[in-house]
Amino acid sequence: MIKYIKVFGGIILLFIVFIIVPFIKPTTNFINDNCEIWIHKGGGEYNDYRISNIIKVQEEGYLGVEIDLIYKNETIWLCHDYNNSSNSLRLDSVISILDTLNLSYWFDLKSGFDNNDARLLFINTILKSKNLSNRIIIESGNYNTIKSMHQNNILVTYRLRKFNGSFFNKFLSLLKNHLFIITHRPNSIALSMQDYNQWVKTFYNNENVLTWSVNKPKCILEKNEKIKIILKDLN
Repeated sequence: MIKYIKVFGGIILLFIVFIIVPFIKPTTNFINDNCEIWIHKGGGEYNDYRISNIIKVQEEGYLGVEIDLIYKNETIWLCHDYNNSSNSLRLDSVISILDTLNLSYWFDLKSGFDNNDARLLFINTILKSKNLSNRIIIESGNYNTIKSMHQNNILVTYRLRKFNGSFFNKFLSLLKNHLFIITHRPNSIALSMQDYNQWVKTFYNNENVLTWSVNKPKCILEKNEKIKIILKDLN
């Protein structure tokens, strides 16, 4: 009896993966309708976030910028690497400047945001700004983070697990991604263009897509209406 229950359960999961998810529509309208080119890592180097670079992004006519954030020592820092944050900017010290710029922001929540205090601090910092909350996207793979952002009407993008290794490993990644999307309903999915392969095109054809690490933006060439944002280096 148990054997048949497991088989039946497996069939249901397969049904979810191959039938339901490709037809689920995103929960809300996205921040933009057409593909836009945004700037990676604040327009600077790996851990070198400077307001002057972010201002330059606006001056050169781009509409948005991606910024990595970490939570450390009860503070949110503009930084990619948790161990190299000593010279980083504090989010609370620059949020008023970011608010005044005519840019949208893709905040990638890195280390520390599995902590509820970190999420609350971020939300409170964002909501204190005059009009920033409707110009941001949060990248996360954490359920509680996505739930918190949705409750505060903040757009969320879910970074897909990579489809690497054997067919079985790819299938497991596909299953985990699909179950997360069904359960938590992010507004978009995020992955590098290198990982934007046939698996993604086949099984996520109804999701808004955010991507990066492309020198020549392929979203324009492919004319894929579901790719909403592609990140590139400023220089």
